[in-house]
Amino acid sequence: MSARQRRFWWAAALIGALVAGVSITFLWLTATAGGRRYLLSRLVTTIDGALAGRGTLRVGLLRELGWSRIAADSVAIVDSAGVAVITVAHLNGTLDYAALLDAKLHFRVLQLTDVRVDLHRDRTGPWNFVYLL
Repeated sequence: MSARQRRFWWAAALIGALVAGVSITFLWLTATAGGRRYLLSRLVTTIDGALAGRGTLRVGLLRELGWSRIAADSVAIVDSAGVAVITVAHLNGTLDYAALLDAKLHFRVLQLTDVRVDLHRDRTGPWNFVYLL
């Protein structure tokens, strides 16, 4: 075997190992409970960071996480006092993962079922959701 052929097979093996590693990581993140918990924690951290301490995201169950699809149940955004401002029974959407790498959340498609928005204000104060913005 010539030196050129050895370099070719080394490069092919390196590319194959890289593809296998990425595939195994993707399968672990999307097909296992531990991987979904990790991705959910990253997603919640990203959204909580965008809310800057004014509120938090709570997700009861992450049902599905695929190539770009996400499905969750019992999703709520609560204010800093712990009172739910927005609750969603079922959330289905298509995520833009490239935006997550920049610490931004971008849904290409978002379908919400059984949405409840709790809006209130006292006589002199602002609406309760203003602090989340």
